[in-house]
Amino acid sequence: MGSRPLAPGVIEIDTLLGGWERVTAGYLIEGDAPVLVETGSQSSVAALLAALADLGVDATSLAGVAVTHIHLDHAGGVGDVARAFPNATVYVHEKGARHLVDPTRLVASAAMVYGDLLDT
Repeated sequence: MGSRPLAPGVIEIDTLLGGWERVTAGYLIEGDAPVLVETGSQSSVAALLAALADLGVDATSLAGVAVTHIHLDHAGGVGDVARAFPNATVYVHEKGARHLVDPTRLVASAAMVYGDLLDT
């Protein structure tokens, strides 16, 4: 799927969770200080970065990355995306911030639920 306009100034980006289309998405909020909402899982980062590049978003132009919550399918790629966009501020609820810094407990609890199907 790649990306598509969702509303004026909002681009939906398919993050290809598990390689499947239309399961999860990130949203680029365009403007003077563009913000990406959701990164998808860590395995989604390559597709996400490619879509952002296709949209003309380079390493210095993304102002922020916001995650709605810290489930791995929404925020698992935050670390890789933050490294790719060093000028971007990461926005996360204060209760989720510690899990983004050290996702060990989050990954362990997800592994108990999903086992070998876990897509970080």
